[in-house]
Amino acid sequence: MKEQLKFEPDSTDSLAIYLYIFGILLIVILYLSGVLG
Repeated sequence: MKEQLKFEPDSTDSLAIYLYIFGILLIVILYLSGVLG
């Protein structure tokens, strides 16, 4: 895992950040949908 991160730090970090943000937005949308719905 660590070797792969050091091998491709930019692409790996960017992908992780995008997935993290997408996950948060998805949870927020589902939460708001459940509350409003």
